[in-house]
Amino acid sequence: MVSAKDMLINFINFVFAILIIGLSIIYFIAGDNFENFRRILEALVPLAVLALIFLINLKLWREKAKKKEREGNLGLTLQLTFSDKLKSDIFLFLLPAAVLLTAFIANKKVGLADILGALAVFIIAYLWQKWLFGKEN
Repeated sequence: MVSAKDMLINFINFVFAILIIGLSIIYFIAGDNFENFRRILEALVPLAVLALIFLINLKLWREKAKKKEREGNLGLTLQLTFSDKLKSDIFLFLLPAAVLLTAFIANKKVGLADILGALAVFIIAYLWQKWLFGKEN
């Protein structure tokens, strides 16, 4: 059963979505900004591919989680060696280099945005690795 609070939140989300769609239609069609619309769609293609891969992975993960829940085994134990940690460190430091190399191959130069993107990738991967390996005994 849906509570009144959930119905109100759904209604607000619906109104917000209609507002966004309406304003977008007014901006792109009435404002004659079709070129901007084309550029936005081109920019969304890589995100759509990543979202599709994520959704497929999520479906597979949920099936595996349901199976493990039926078996009563939701725990996960990893036995990592120092070699695994070393491989992870190598991957961590090669990841930003790969981002910069990709930018260089695509644009024949590396700009500030590319460097900031590589730095963001490094920081996120470093924090993830720090959290993951911070659990070691």
